[in-house]
Amino acid sequence: MPFLRVFPVLGVIVMVFALTMLVPWGVSYWTHDGTESAYPLTMLLTFACGLFMRTAVFKVGNRLEPQTRDGILLVGSGVLVAGLLLFKGQQSDPGEALRMALFNVVSMGSTTGFSTVDYTQWPVFAPLYMLM
Repeated sequence: MPFLRVFPVLGVIVMVFALTMLVPWGVSYWTHDGTESAYPLTMLLTFACGLFMRTAVFKVGNRLEPQTRDGILLVGSGVLVAGLLLFKGQQSDPGEALRMALFNVVSMGSTTGFSTVDYTQWPVFAPLYMLM
């Protein structure tokens, strides 16, 4: 798979992009426009995605291959983050929030299209994170 050779370079670019968010974060903090609290989480997740892309492949002989554990880690972290956001936003029961997040993250990741709830009503970052 020749396209896998792009992942390490793309990962570095995404990590640098995450660091460039320091400038708008500083401006937001300086002007007190009310959005400064969103930048640290966004920077952290963008940097983590870049790091994931940088390390998501490994060499087998002369080929680059994706690692299964990285896919499992990505889905697991998606379930945890979406469950936490649901618990903070809409659900009062952590078990129900985790169950809803698990079903919808796996459904989106496998592109089956099944859904038990309207996840466009979830906190805005949860559906975006599930798409990663």
